[in-house]
Amino acid sequence: GFSLGGSGVLRPSQDRLMRVTIGGDDGYRSFLDGKEMAGHWGPHRLTFREREIELEAGQEYAVSIEYYDNTSSAEMHFGFEFVDKAARDKAIRSADAVILCVGFNSSTEKENSDRTFNLPQGQAELIGEVCSMNPNAVLVVNSGCGIAMLWIDKVKGVARARSPGQEGGKDMGEIR
Repeated sequence: GFSLGGSGVLRPSQDRLMRVTIGGDDGYRSFLDGKEMAGHWGPHRLTFREREIELEAGQEYAVSIEYYDNTSSAEMHFGFEFVDKAARDKAIRSADAVILCVGFNSSTEKENSDRTFNLPQGQAELIGEVCSMNPNAVLVVNSGCGIAMLWIDKVKGVARARSPGQEGGKDMGEIR
């Protein structure tokens, strides 16, 4: 096993919503000004965590990540993006309908590996948020196995993509 870490400073030029995504096998976590943003510390298979954080223009934020590998393969991911939440919410509210893709990918669901029965972290909350802005939401769920659908009464419909492969998005887009 081994461990690694990294740090830096973030200085946004305008008020921003930042979406942080971090994942890995075994322990990982991310911090903003010393407070944990997202993580899953402990030995486990590959998982991901995501969180959105409001940032103020001109403010300086200390960002750091930590990771350790316990055994065998080591995999760690970290990324962030800035989201124009006002534009996103306006588009959701004004759309005739919303098609929201949720579920698992080849890193979070694969053969010979258990996964949670719930959608990956943050996705159920996203479904609720989108449905509160537009009642005409339809989900495309990427899942090779069953999932908990606690949000089913909020959506107009569900299409299960199962394991669609590289042309799956195109195929789903051609459904009439």
